[in-house]
Amino acid sequence: MPKEFIQKLTNLVEANLANENFGPEELAKEAGMSHSNLNRKLKTIINQNSSQFIREVRLKKAKELLQNEELTAAEISYRVGFGSPTYFNKCFHEYFGYAPGEGRNHETEEEPEITLAESTAKKANRKKILIGLVTGLIVIIIVTIFFVQKISSSNGDKSIAVLPFEFVGDETEIQTSPDVFRNIIQNQISKIYDLRLASENTVEQYRNTDKNYKTIGQELGVAYLLKGSLLKLEDQKKLLRLNLIKAEDNKQIWSNIYNVDSTIFSLLNKATEDVAKTMQTRITPEEKQGISKVQSTNFSAFDFYQVGKSKLSEYNPFNSNPEPLDKAQELFNKSLKCDSSFALAYAGISEIYWEKYKWKDKKKDIYLDSVLFMANRALFFDDQCADGYVFRGLYFNESGKNRQAVSDAEKALKCNPNDLKVYSTWLEINQDYNNVDDWIKNIAAHYEVIKRFGAKDKIHHLFWLSWSYDAFGFYDLSKKCTFKRLELDQDSGKFYYHMQWVEFNGEHFEEAYKYAVKRFTFEKDTTYGDPESLQYCTYSGHHEEAYKWAKTYIEHCKKTGEPIGLLHRVAYAYWKVGKTKEAENLNKQGLEFYLNQSKQREIQGIKDEIDFNFTLAFNYVMLGEKEKALENIKYVDNYSIPKYSIIFLKYDPAFNSIREDPRFQKVLKAYEAQFQAKHNKVRKWLEEQGYL
Repeated sequence: MPKEFIQKLTNLVEANLANENFGPEELAKEAGMSHSNLNRKLKTIINQNSSQFIREVRLKKAKELLQNEELTAAEISYRVGFGSPTYFNKCFHEYFGYAPGEGRNHETEEEPEITLAESTAKKANRKKILIGLVTGLIVIIIVTIFFVQKISSSNGDKSIAVLPFEFVGDETEIQTSPDVFRNIIQNQISKIYDLRLASENTVEQYRNTDKNYKTIGQELGVAYLLKGSLLKLEDQKKLLRLNLIKAEDNKQIWSNIYNVDSTIFSLLNKATEDVAKTMQTRITPEEKQGISKVQSTNFSAFDFYQVGKSKLSEYNPFNSNPEPLDKAQELFNKSLKCDSSFALAYAGISEIYWEKYKWKDKKKDIYLDSVLFMANRALFFDDQCADGYVFRGLYFNESGKNRQAVSDAEKALKCNPNDLKVYSTWLEINQDYNNVDDWIKNIAAHYEVIKRFGAKDKIHHLFWLSWSYDAFGFYDLSKKCTFKRLELDQDSGKFYYHMQWVEFNGEHFEEAYKYAVKRFTFEKDTTYGDPESLQYCTYSGHHEEAYKWAKTYIEHCKKTGEPIGLLHRVAYAYWKVGKTKEAENLNKQGLEFYLNQSKQREIQGIKDEIDFNFTLAFNYVMLGEKEKALENIKYVDNYSIPKYSIIFLKYDPAFNSIREDPRFQKVLKAYEAQFQAKHNKVRKWLEEQGYL
């Protein structure tokens, strides 16, 4: 009887061999048992749980395929239901004692038939041996980790901070000159991907500090420090000295002195290469080409640019004072008068116009056109100017030309892999998940930021990484990121805000609603000023609560003059409690707003915005125009639909009246298949990287 039971289970697994999602729950269901009963029975018969049993069947079938068919190990891994070839190789080697690639060198051995008692005894002996091996391995691993950490902290860490440069002497009129040289070196080092560079703003706190190098290195989390000092001699000659310091030892490991004359710019490029070599850093040919380029040979051009950047950093978009922007633009223009081919100054002006476009109502179109004009100027004079690609990419993104925007953002990353602004731009452009072709790149960029930049940036990007995991269907990873962020910033308000979205994307609608309640209670927000939260009430069936929140929110908008957002959500809340007339009026307003938006998008050349079309469908179905609603529920192959859009189609109660229509179901199934294929691809990558 036990043998027949095991054979039955084996047949079930083999019938679903290529389906990587066929796991213990699915096996139990096929066998007509509960998961716990299946595990209990397998434990009694063969001392395995259902997960181990499924893996063993897959591996044995893999071995058979290796010996009888001309397939690669990777092809076989997918045939037997392993989503990752790397993980398959690991499991295969652990089970058979050799790699899949060596499988054809091992003759097929007939497995001796053993009794169940022998099987159990064998398992028990194997368990004892494994315990001994694991104990030994733990000791080895601990020792290894200790030595690896020692090695990496002493000579393997390629992280550096460029400290503020000093002026040695009493004359203050040339005090800005050291910062010019520091800016040049900082800019050149930032082009090397293999180096992790502390941001200039983070390092600025160590100007005139009395802390020792070891302390500074520990606080910045870097292994090396580069310091510079400028000396003016009696004959007006200037010398620049650079020192590379190993922070852990407070020890200088490289130094050089340069004459400050017309050759200094080329010499500083060479100095960058020398610093990188001393740190045993790999420089690609493209990076070497970028480093060797002299941006300008005019001291004054650099000086005006440096002060302009400093002034630009004072700008706060949340107040209405344009003075820092205007002053920075004046300084960049002075820089260009000194050197009309200085790419960085053009990029600086492009940034100013971008800020003016974002926060000013007047002349918006003129400002946006100027962003493109100045970015193109910067790239004409230097085709490796990262800032030029950044602001041209933002222009393209704003103009609905997403493919060009993504292309420019990726070029910016190649030109400067150590600039947080570059990563933030790339992610901003790629945060529209409908337009993200490569979800893996999106997640990899977040991990790169978390690895390269400081604690504050890590906290911010943990939020966005979690948001990406939500969109791509990785509930557990998103939740893990959110709890990690809470651990770092201790901000309960942000935690509740994000957890409502995490639970919603995990299809736990009641939990999402509970977090929304916690959030508003914690923030003491009696206006319910976030209409998105209405969906947490709607999906979980709390319609009276949704109406109360919607009504309070509308009263708040009338009092403050704020426009009512997400009118379709507000309208649905009214409709569910019988306020049909108010609901119809709100829906009509919403439809009018979205149709006007649609016309604007057509003028801008923006087509097939999936979420936008779905919202139009929502308005139409609520107004009883089902055919028009279905016209907007369409499949667009070149858009990567995120998880929350799948949830919208699959569960939003507003679509109940058309959800069973074959046209609706066809679109839903097509998007589900598209989503699952991309999700599986990301899962394999995450497994290979060790993130899953």
